[in-house]
Amino acid sequence: MKAQKLFLYLLAVVFLFAACRKDIENNPNPNPEDKTMAEIVVPDGFNWATTKDIEITVNVDAGSGIQANSKISVFKGNPELGGKFISSGMAGAGAPFTTTLGIPSYIEGLFLMCEFPFGRTMVESIPISGNTLSYTFTNTKFQPVENGFKSTGEIGPDCDDCDLVISGSGSHSIGNGQTVCVTDNFSGSLSFQSWNGGGTLKVCGTANINNLQLTENAHIVVSQQGSLTIGSFSSWGTTGTITIYDEASFTVNNQFMTQGADFENQGTMQVGGNLVIQNLSGGVFTNSGSINVSGYVDVNNNTKLDNFGVMNATGSHFHFNNGSSGYNSGTINFTSTGNRFEINSNSDFTNDGTVEVTGSLFINAGSEVINNCALMCSETLEVNSSNFKNHSGYLKGAQYFHLTSNSVTELHDGSMISTVNLTLDNQGGVVGYGTLNSIKVTGAFTISGSNTVSGPVESATDNLVYWQGTLESHFINGAYVVGLDETTNYIPVSGCNPEGYGVLIVDDTDGDGIPDEWDDFPLDPERAFLNYFPEEDSYVTIVFEDLWPSKGDYDFNDLVFAVWGQEVANADEDLVDIYINFKILAAGAGMENGFGWQFATLIPDQITSVTGAVLNQGYVTTNPNGTESGQDSAVIIATESVEDIIHRAGGSMFNTIENGLIGTSDTIAIYIYFGTPIDRSNWGHRHTTLS
Repeated sequence: MKAQKLFLYLLAVVFLFAACRKDIENNPNPNPEDKTMAEIVVPDGFNWATTKDIEITVNVDAGSGIQANSKISVFKGNPELGGKFISSGMAGAGAPFTTTLGIPSYIEGLFLMCEFPFGRTMVESIPISGNTLSYTFTNTKFQPVENGFKSTGEIGPDCDDCDLVISGSGSHSIGNGQTVCVTDNFSGSLSFQSWNGGGTLKVCGTANINNLQLTENAHIVVSQQGSLTIGSFSSWGTTGTITIYDEASFTVNNQFMTQGADFENQGTMQVGGNLVIQNLSGGVFTNSGSINVSGYVDVNNNTKLDNFGVMNATGSHFHFNNGSSGYNSGTINFTSTGNRFEINSNSDFTNDGTVEVTGSLFINAGSEVINNCALMCSETLEVNSSNFKNHSGYLKGAQYFHLTSNSVTELHDGSMISTVNLTLDNQGGVVGYGTLNSIKVTGAFTISGSNTVSGPVESATDNLVYWQGTLESHFINGAYVVGLDETTNYIPVSGCNPEGYGVLIVDDTDGDGIPDEWDDFPLDPERAFLNYFPEEDSYVTIVFEDLWPSKGDYDFNDLVFAVWGQEVANADEDLVDIYINFKILAAGAGMENGFGWQFATLIPDQITSVTGAVLNQGYVTTNPNGTESGQDSAVIIATESVEDIIHRAGGSMFNTIENGLIGTSDTIAIYIYFGTPIDRSNWGHRHTTLS
């Protein structure tokens, strides 16, 4: 979407009326030691410009399925710290915000603000590269989960550095730090000689090992689309490692219990029994591929599970125990009806992806859980911890959501709880922060004690039950309750919220397609955006030298004036109005002068009306619309004579003599109206000539 700036660039320094002469009696005597104008040498290539044009392009990636536009605003300085507003417009899927701005040459960057359609605002400081500035805002609140994400995508090293290559069948020991490779097929037994330096098993082919123990200084690498299957696995020590590269596979036919330094899976891992993650001296079990576990999963003893890919488990439970922790930005699927996914005491879990449980999900006392995406279960979601925070998160307790004694669930910035039945027990409660959050209860919403829902939270239910107090005592600090058919909040369907909430209602009083909160003219369908030149609450100074380019005194004080203004655009970001203000700061010419400007790419008929010009001398004739007559291009004369707007304090030099008298100036306020809005792609400030 286009939003180009007009306004005034000094492209031709020519007075409208006659050159002028100096009143030299008031000028101080020159210093004999000063160089004359003829003696001043300007280096070749010297850039006289004090401004530069920059092309701005801003895209918005709001997430899958999000089609609504966002508002983009450009600021000189940080808007959160008083930065000055310049320009704004809309951007959406496949429709970037673009603008051409003239800014001071010294500025190296600008601030961009993106107001997303569902309540989030981002501000970024973006550097200018050459004469362009481009940026893409990403609304991570609505980003889909990237399942199966590969942290490296490496297929791993080749088997070309082997001390021994084995194939066929047999029994081998690996010691003395050797690298033993399988490049085609091997079936048999292997062992690591930990007392003799251990070594590395590297599989680039297919290996089937009956029994294998990971010991000190033992390393397993499955690479180059290799496949390793182990019948029975055990481990001890603190220095062993296992690395499964992308497109490789690792299978253990029974329980897999970790011990050693490090485990990383980028490929496909199959565990025929339970997966027990513990005793890793490196501290982290990392999965960026896929893991399928037919038994339970335990994460124990201060070990961390980092899942960037997909984990599937079907055993009796999935537990984080004993000070362990987890991070998920992929998908964890736990399917075990009637059993539990639990984050237990002193364990931490952060979710930026999806956790889906067929069964129940428990967040127990002493644990700390941060949910930034989706936590879902088919049975009961029970919260027994007060350290449960949701940031634009989605919580699904399909049948029952239970907040127990003294537990507090925090909902931030459009988070959502969805369930059939919800119970707040004793002091358990919900606290909202930021933009409006939602609780959706299709069955019974039961408050058993003095529990509260507090802050920006909309609760929707047709069956609210509380045993004491009043409605107002349970829903406090802005929280409220409505019927299921009376919801006002809106949370869109996204990768983190497959359900969504409410119906999008946009207040657009004038019906121009721009929401009232973003519309500078919410009652006017012909106008939507008010932009500023050069920026809000500021002005630029334009100076003239009448003898330019001939060498005169080069003092550029024949006429000095301040310029500032606004332009008004419609919902399509076409120009409707221009407001330009001029104030004379100095006039050092001895003759009468005036000034005006030309729109080089516009003809007079494209302007409906011009008002505010000071034309008291009769030098200029105008068309009925206020433009100068007899011109092929649209020309606007601001004033025929600066004498009609300045008030001298004395002397012929107006505000040009050091320690001289200071005069004042009226403001010329020019208003230009385009009855048919102008497509900005056909004009711009580069097509404007001041004279």
